Amino acid sequence: VLEGYGLTECSPVIAVNTPSSLCIGSVGRPIDGLEVRLAEDGEIQVRGPSVMRGHFNDEAATREAIVDGWLLTGDIGRFDAHGCLVITDRKKEVLKTSGGKMIAPQPIESLLRADRFIGQAVVIGDRRRFLSALIVPNFDQIRSYAVIKGIPETDVAALLRNPRVLDLFDRRVAAINARLARY
Repeated sequence: VLEGYGLTECSPVIAVNTPSSLCIGSVGRPIDGLEVRLAEDGEIQVRGPSVMRGHFNDEAATREAIVDGWLLTGDIGRFDAHGCLVITDRKKEVLKTSGGKMIAPQPIESLLRADRFIGQAVVIGDRRRFLSALIVPNFDQIRSYAVIKGIPETDVAALLRNPRVLDLFDRRVAAINARLARY
């Protein structure tokens, strides 16, 4: 299995790892015939023969998607030391709270996922007064914690209702929140 990156608008491949050129942690090098550059804000932009010419019967959408011949992907990335493309974020995945704060959820999600007890996390809060996170625990770590702490439950649902496990998550999330801006 080789990781790659592309969009329908690019028919569809932009970059791909190959067996002879594998860059772990990236989506590989851009394919031959495509030009790939990064805008000042890190947005990945693509130009070449496989890139669409525009949206069918929608000139406004075409003007928004293609500027000076470059397709604006809406993805944020960087090139590593080997010239491989690393996707780091989505440009439009910025949340706007009801108070007008513009917040990128990805850095917060990364902080949450860095915690050994958290397997996955997604931050929500667009047009809301505050942000919230939906957290999926790392169940192997929770089971190990339960054994070490002498918590008798083995069923995942029961573990997640256990006051000591809930307290663990309260403390872990509070520690992460302490590193973030109040909003």
